[in-house]
Amino acid sequence: MTHVIDNIAHIRHVFLYWKFACQRYTFCKLGEFSCVQDKITCLPGKYACDGHIDCRSSEDETNC
Repeated sequence: MTHVIDNIAHIRHVFLYWKFACQRYTFCKLGEFSCVQDKITCLPGKYACDGHIDCRSSEDETNC
């Protein structure tokens, strides 16, 4: 019985992890840039490293 409870606890943990991970990030389309710090912003890929800050955290101009 404890093995079943352990398995249920593990499944619950995995579900909660995915629930919060998916709420934190937006999955952008192919060719788009994700502003991870903004959590909800997807920009055209051409906006990354173009010399203009488009993400609030300026991550689109980091490591260019």
